[in-house]
Amino acid sequence: MKSLFLSILTCFILLLAIVGSPQEAKGQTVYKQEQGFFTPVLSSFYLRGGSVESTQKIGPAVGYRINQHIDVSLHAEYLSAEAKEFNLQNYDFSLLNIGLTGGYTQDLSKIKLRAEAGVYRAFNLSTSENTAPEPESVSARLYAGIYYPLTISKRISLFPNAGLAATTGTYRMPGISTELTQYSDGFLMGPQLGLDMNIEFPSGLIFTISPEIMINYSPVHSTSDTDFSLRFIINF
Repeated sequence: MKSLFLSILTCFILLLAIVGSPQEAKGQTVYKQEQGFFTPVLSSFYLRGGSVESTQKIGPAVGYRINQHIDVSLHAEYLSAEAKEFNLQNYDFSLLNIGLTGGYTQDLSKIKLRAEAGVYRAFNLSTSENTAPEPESVSARLYAGIYYPLTISKRISLFPNAGLAATTGTYRMPGISTELTQYSDGFLMGPQLGLDMNIEFPSGLIFTISPEIMINYSPVHSTSDTDFSLRFIINF
């Protein structure tokens, strides 16, 4: 019975990781302060096939905690998309979206202050003559936030958090159903709210579940939209 429960829980977590839409690797020195590696679970994963289009997006990410304050992460995201027979928009292309994120965490008496800076750029690998517009994506993002650690038990901790993010960039893409990580067409800004949960194992490994709501506001167009993301992160 226990093994069945663990199997169901594992499938549930993987399903949520696939459905979720991660935007960045997220700060790791918030959750664990010792030197070491970390990696998001399925940082980029999207598959679509059908009569309209065929799209594949997959991208692993890896990061390193340099010390108790500073961490860096690298994300390599591969995207391939092709218009199918019944799609009037004819495109066929592939690209590699590379992102580098650095973060700084300051641990005060009762709260943690967090600052992040990230840059992403897409590099076209192949593009058919009929693909229009030619894919282009470059962006830069700044984030500042506050985390309030709450100890639930010896192994479980909560991290309610709130912050402000600003992203600027250029984004041009054929009419596909998926979007690149940290994409931005122009200047966007807005608040972020999250409730992260740490589960610490006896080996020292920390598994983090990080749901987050983000409001992106465009001062130029006076429009806004709301995004939800769900991340799963392993800190070694």
